[in-house]
Amino acid sequence: MNKLLNREKDLDLNEIEAIIFDLGGVIIDVDMEAPYVKLLKMSKRKEDELLIQVKNIAYQYEIGLINDQEFINKVQNITELNLTEIEIKNLWNEMLGYVPN
Repeated sequence: MNKLLNREKDLDLNEIEAIIFDLGGVIIDVDMEAPYVKLLKMSKRKEDELLIQVKNIAYQYEIGLINDQEFINKVQNITELNLTEIEIKNLWNEMLGYVPN
């Protein structure tokens, strides 16, 4: 916990592009499992092992331990799929559903 708090000292507010509030699917439909299901179908790896590893990578990304590029590289390596950076981004964004105007 202390390690995470110390990272705030290095926070540059000018680098923030957007802030997204998780409102529990009230404003945006969210299907957190969608990217996992698709990756499991695409990969030839054992599903149970792959699911654990990909969820671990996602957790590292979610709490800021790895950046965008590290996330993409890890997903590429762990799934053993020949996906481009754009394909991974699109696949991951499939968890986001309808956004009302």
